[in-house]
Formats: sequence, structure tokens, C-alpha cells
Amino acid sequence: MPMIALRALFLAACAAPALSAAAEITNEGFYPPDAPPAGRLEQFMIDGHTLSNVRGAVGVYLTGGFAALDARQAEEYKENVCGSPEARPWRRHLCEIIDQGHCKDGCYLPRFSGCTGTIVEGGYFVTAMHCSDSRIKQRDAPGPAALLMNAEGKTELVRLLPTAATRHREPYELSIYKLERTDGFHPGVKIRQEPPRLEEAVFGIGFPWLGKRKNRAADYAETNGEPRVTFGRVVLHNPLGLAYCGFSNDVGKAKPEGWILEEDCTGVHDQLPYPSREQRDPFLTDTDMTYGMSGSPLFDRDGLMIGIGTTILDSDPGDYKPGKHAVYIKAVHAARLMPK
Repeated sequence: MPMIALRALFLAACAAPALSAAAEITNEGFYPPDAPPAGRLEQFMIDGHTLSNVRGAVGVYLTGGFAALDARQAEEYKENVCGSPEARPWRRHLCEIIDQGHCKDGCYLPRFSGCTGTIVEGGYFVTAMHCSDSRIKQRDAPGPAALLMNAEGKTELVRLLPTAATRHREPYELSIYKLERTDGFHPGVKIRQEPPRLEEAVFGIGFPWLGKRKNRAADYAETNGEPRVTFGRVVLHNPLGLAYCGFSNDVGKAKPEGWILEEDCTGVHDQLPYPSREQRDPFLTDTDMTYGMSGSPLFDRDGLMIGIGTTILDSDPGDYKPGKHAVYIKAVHAARLMPK
């Protein structure tokens, strides 16, 4: 079926009401999970206890490699990250090395992938496939790990064991590991079996880095990789299960109409200025997303996981702009691929 016909069919099936610029701007921002802005929980009818119950399942995905820091970079890291009471607990292993003076002339530190992941029931850890791909760049590096908050409120590194669904051939942008140990950590969130619904309220949790964000239209503090929550709604739910192939300026880069969906991306990538690896059965939200949010979970109002964050509908994730939406893979596919 031609691209134009498929797109028209998809948009007709979604029948999403137009979103005003003002409505979208209000959903910009990342906020401390224990102190969301006044009225935001009420606006989306999300219970504070629901947010508290799932936040402990969300952690940082580590590639298992090493990153080189020169003296200037180490000093900036010490000031911006280690000096932040919110960020330091999530980077304490690195901060302790820097505090001990080991980076005065530069050093190698464990490398953080800039990705998020989630403990799900059964002791599994789910993140995005492109996060998992980054772990193989250094041949002699130790295996990947998750940085998680334990029941005592302290962060711990937990080794991630590969499964058949870690590097799979199915066109879903998700990767599943098994936690080496689970005692003392969140028991895991539940994955909702029903697909996302158009306009339903959602919230996402991740570890965003806002150092590269140039413009902000909402009032929220800078982040340095500490956990934050973002709120919004499902704006396109992809009921036909089509594949995301990329987007094109010709049909509106910053609008849902620019989202190129096909039954198959073969032969389509060459036609797009911004191609993407094929992602089967994704959906869009107007929640905020930026660096560090890849692999982050999206929850419904009951705290059930419905999506895994992959990318944004734009070429630059540094800013939140009216019409820019976050791309998620439906979490039900993670449940289906989960090793039995």
C-alpha cells in the first residue's frame, strides 16, 4: 500500500483531536518524583501513592564500559553532579573516585549509558534496544549492570545477565535482561496487557540530563541524571500496529503528520531525511523526553507499565517544542518476549 494511503488510514483510525501549542507546552518539564508541581497530579488524576509505589523499580542502565575524563571534565562533574544532593546518590561510585583525587590528571570511570531501565515482575530489567547495543563497544569491558535504589534508600550496582530477549531479531526497540540478584530491591512493576488508549493520562520516570537544553518554557530545575517524573497524555496510539520508520520535514517534522508509519520500512528509509531503525508498534505521547530517558518506563494512572521510551519526534532531543512528542514501544511486547 502506498505511503500516503497508509498514513491517511492511520490518522483516520487514530482520529486524535488537535493539540494547541499552549496545551503541549504545559507538559514540558521533569520534576522530582517526591515533589511534583502543585496541581499536576490532580490534573492527570494520578495518585501520589501510585507514583511512589513504582519509582523504586526504575534505575540507571550502565553499559559496562569506561569513559575517559580529563581534569577539567572531572572538575565539572564534581561540581555539577557530585555537588548535587539529588544526583550524587545515583553517581556515588564515580563521585567517591573523584573525591579521592584520582582524577586530577584525568582518569577512566565506569561509563553510564545515558539510559533508563525498569525492574518488572520475575526479576527482569527492561530497557531500550539501542541502549543494550552500546555495551559492546569496548571489548574488554565488564558486563552491563543496573544502578538501583535498595530498600534502605542506598544505590547499588547489580549485574545484568543476558537472556534470549536481550539481543533479539524482532523489530521491537526493547531489550530484556535478568537481574543477578533481587533481594532488597523493588519486586518489579506489572505490565499492562491492554494497549494504550488515546488521550489517557500517563507519567514517565527517567534520569534526564538537561545540560544541552537551550530553551525552556516551563519552571523546573536543571537535572544532572537524577530521577525525575514527567506527565502527559497519549496523543497517537497506533491501533493498526504499524512500524515507525522515521519522519520527514515535507509532512511536518514537529507534528504527528510527520511521523512516517508503514507496514514495512523496507525501501522507505531511502526516501526520508531522518530515517530511524524500524520500530514495530510504537505510540506517541506529549510527555517530555530528552537525553537519559531512553529505555524509561511509561505508566498509566494505576501504575501499570504501558511503554518503553525510545526516541522523540524530532532531530534534536535538546528542546521541548510544541508538537514534539515522545516515542514509546508498547510494553505488552516486553511481556510477550519475556523468557518463560
